[in-house]
Parts: sequence; C-alpha cells; structure tokens
Amino acid sequence: SITENNILQVANLGDSGFFLLRKDESKYDSGDRRSPPPIEWAVVAATTEQLHSFNCPVQLGTSSNDTVECADVSAIELEVGDVTVCCTDGVLDNVWEDEISTLCADAFKESDACDGDMDMMREATELFCQNILDLAVRYAEDTERRSPFEANAKRWGFRYRGGKMDDITVVVSLVEGAEEEKVV
Repeated sequence: SITENNILQVANLGDSGFFLLRKDESKYDSGDRRSPPPIEWAVVAATTEQLHSFNCPVQLGTSSNDTVECADVSAIELEVGDVTVCCTDGVLDNVWEDEISTLCADAFKESDACDGDMDMMREATELFCQNILDLAVRYAEDTERRSPFEANAKRWGFRYRGGKMDDITVVVSLVEGAEEEKVV
C-alpha cells in the first residue's frame, strides 16, 4: 500500500521478492563535457528470501506453521519514475539482480533519452516485464548456466547445476506523479 507521503509499504513472505529500481546519473565520469552523463538504473531496495532450509521457504498453507506475522515488512520512499518488480522464485532462482538492472536500463534507454516521456516509459515498463519473463524462462531451461539457485545450493552445502524450472510470475509497475492541471 502507498501512504500520503509516497511511502510504499511492502510485506514479503518466503522466496518471492520485490525490487525498487531508480535511475540516476552514472557514478563513472567519462570526462567528456560535450554529452550528459549516462543514466544508470540501480536496485535501491529489495527483499530478502526467507528459508527454513535449502529449497524450503517460509510459506503459508497446509502443513505449515508459518503465519502472516512471519512476513518481512518495510517502508520505502518512492519517487516519480521509479520502477517496482514483484516476482516469484522462478525469476529469483534464475536471474541475478544485476541482470534485472541491465534489463531495466535496456528497456528504458529510449525514454531516458527523451527526458522520461511518460508514454514511452509506460511502453518501456511493459517491455521490461516481458524481458524479465523471457529471460527467466530461458535461464530456467539452461542446464549449464550458473544460476542464483545454484549459488544458493552451494551456500547450503548442496551441488546443483543450471537453472531451476519453477513458477515464473512478474509484475512490473511504474511510479507516476499526480496529473497536473492543464491551463488552456
């Protein structure tokens, strides 16, 4: 939910996740004063997965003692132009966070060049969502690629190679400002 002060309240339980991406001028200065600094998209807030043990997430449902009180709750200040991603573990087990940032930058490249034209940003939001979905499916089917799921398995002392086929759901949102009154 969003409060009056542009604060988004996020509750996350288990191995699904949330990202807030924001664009900013690049930290890296090329020294070329003839062109504006490049725009970078970065994850500025994210949830952390909750696991009881490897591949055993905190979850609601039958045979589970977990409750809604187990959810991690956070409050995040939003800015116009921010992009949020809510996704299931089928995305998070296969796509790295930096890949999500790169997909975001690629999708919004044209709208960023046009000073954040809202119509273009709406189109870019849909493209970004589709690109995450397509990449997650492709990586889930890849048996050789080093995946986030593989890295997590290693942390828990298990051997695993490749992507992990699982439910893949993505919702991407664009934060827009209030409509300004038009003077005619």
